[in-house]
Amino acid sequence: MTLDEEAKFWKEHIKKNWIFFLICAIAFVGFIIGLVVVLNFQITTSWVGGYGTWALGQFSVGTCLLFLIQLILWELLLVFLPGGVAFGIGWYYWWKKLLTPGEREQVKKQQEKQKQKKWHKRGGGAGGGFSFIIGIVFLIMLYVQNNLLIPFNSLDFTVLVYTYLWAAFWVVIVLVIPLVVIGLIWYLKYSK
Repeated sequence: MTLDEEAKFWKEHIKKNWIFFLICAIAFVGFIIGLVVVLNFQITTSWVGGYGTWALGQFSVGTCLLFLIQLILWELLLVFLPGGVAFGIGWYYWWKKLLTPGEREQVKKQQEKQKQKKWHKRGGGAGGGFSFIIGIVFLIMLYVQNNLLIPFNSLDFTVLVYTYLWAAFWVVIVLVIPLVVIGLIWYLKYSK
């Protein structure tokens, strides 16, 4: 299926089922509004942040972490869980009721093409796991130094920078160097 045929298929499908797609657009807008409302709720009702009255200097790394954990849990409970259920119901209705068997085959072919394209485009997006590990080590080091709950305005900027650099250094020493050595050994053993 060419790109023009694919665009024509979707245009016809959207024209035929415009009410369903309008409901989906309204649900998406509601989802975004829900994200903002829950964020506002978290800011104004959480003791972390003094119910919205703290200055930035009164936060510490620990209170920032606690605020983010609370925010993520509220967002999951009040926005993503209902949104996921609504998405599942909408997808089921679209797949089973709105698409004909021939249209389902076209959609499956399009999905297979997209999977093949994604497979060829892999790479270039690395680094997220490494940064996450450094962040965890950084938080552990701040805890060990008893700097986790010290407000930012009482904490020197150099403490945060040097602790982060030491965390990166230790991650490289403990994880990256052994992985490189193992990779070289494997390459030399199996490259023949």
